[in-house]
Amino acid sequence: MKQFFFRLFTVLVLAIACTLLIQQRNWLWLCVIVPSFLVSIGWFYRLYTFNTRKIAFLLDAIENDDPAVRFYEHASPGDSSMVNVMLNRIARILYNVKQETAQREKYYELIMDFVETGIVVLNSKGSVYQKNKEAMNLLGLDVLTHVKQLSCKFSSIRNGERYILPYGCPASVSKTRNSALLP
Repeated sequence: MKQFFFRLFTVLVLAIACTLLIQQRNWLWLCVIVPSFLVSIGWFYRLYTFNTRKIAFLLDAIENDDPAVRFYEHASPGDSSMVNVMLNRIARILYNVKQETAQREKYYELIMDFVETGIVVLNSKGSVYQKNKEAMNLLGLDVLTHVKQLSCKFSSIRNGERYILPYGCPASVSKTRNSALLP
């Protein structure tokens, strides 16, 4: 953190010095200060790209289900060590959330498979998010990925509406709104 504040202080002092030298039209000193100012901006850019690459690496590891990603936390005291500690903490939290979500999905999927009512869960675009075996049996389909697949059987299906399908009679559909699905 000390390095960050030192870099920030240096950039601010050099920016103020450049402004004052331009106002006073002191071109000789300006030729000395401007390169120093550019170098100090380069420090910030290098720090930014260094940490951005670390974050990109962390996100790639999370997307690839790599729980073993760790950043070295015992570097010399400075910006890098603190950033590494925070990135490791974020990785640990995200990995735990991902594991808990996967467990919950398996649990709900297990419950859905034992229910004797056909259940199909769609997202806002009509893609099938979840379905159970009974729904597939009632619909007479082996694969269901989008609500459009049902348009040949049910011409009036729209996203966001709920339907009750009587057992053994998929041709007669009763449309309901804001009601629970009953077997």
